[in-house]
Amino acid sequence: MAKESFLTTWKEGIERKISLANESITWWEKQLDVLFEKLDKTEDAEWYADKDRDMEEITDGIHSLMSRGKFEHENLDRLQKEMDDFLDSVDEKISDIAMRLNINVTL
Repeated sequence: MAKESFLTTWKEGIERKISLANESITWWEKQLDVLFEKLDKTEDAEWYADKDRDMEEITDGIHSLMSRGKFEHENLDRLQKEMDDFLDSVDEKISDIAMRLNINVTL
């Protein structure tokens, strides 16, 4: 029972972290969409005194969001690896136990 509880808690924790990372990535992507739309409108606009400054601010914002979004993708990759490593470990333990008990288990 304790092992089952641990596995359930671990699984729920990883699922929550993955869900949060996905929500964060979605938010970053939406913010990027807004900035790209703003960039397009600014590029298409007639010249005005602060156009170059506005373009620079928008592109700086895009670079900042892309950097943060990259971090979130890396975090998601790390969580995926953590989950894969854990599941591999569980598979190895099950196979080891099955071999000791001389039973056939398909994973």
